[in-house]
Amino acid sequence: MSDQENNKLTSSPFLLTPPLFKMAQNSSANLRIINSGRQNFSQDKETLFRLNLLSIPSQTDAEGAKLVVNNQSIIKFIYRPASLSDHDAALAYQKLQIKSDGKYLTLTNPTPYYVNIGQISLNGANLGANGLSVLGTVPPLGAVTLPYNAALRNVTLTAIGDRGALLTPRSVQLR
Repeated sequence: MSDQENNKLTSSPFLLTPPLFKMAQNSSANLRIINSGRQNFSQDKETLFRLNLLSIPSQTDAEGAKLVVNNQSIIKFIYRPASLSDHDAALAYQKLQIKSDGKYLTLTNPTPYYVNIGQISLNGANLGANGLSVLGTVPPLGAVTLPYNAALRNVTLTAIGDRGALLTPRSVQLR
């Protein structure tokens, strides 16, 4: 597990079970994430981690020489304290403050929630989530700045909800 700056944590604040398992082809597995209690988290805002999963394909000696490719998946994992509401988290993207000075577009998040951007369109041109920091997120009580050297008239954001679905797009007219 790593923190939001992708620094590997020497002692993980969470336990992942099972830590190692064999998986058959075309099957699925459930992983359980348990708070180890080794770290006190902020109780007034969310905390972002990256969960690093490594898959190693099985092989037998009888298969002979072949190329084996390991796959590492990095999953965004957000810890939300019990004091914060799931309902308010779903509405956090609507509270983003969007400003442009002609050279940069700034997204300021006044909420205690991470806002995950799925798509962003500037003047009708879809940029996806390119250029956004930390896997396309705007941190709680923080800001993200994107270079954009043109007059901005319209910004459309589509956020990703807790279950991975795209939320209703939000359009903002800039002056």
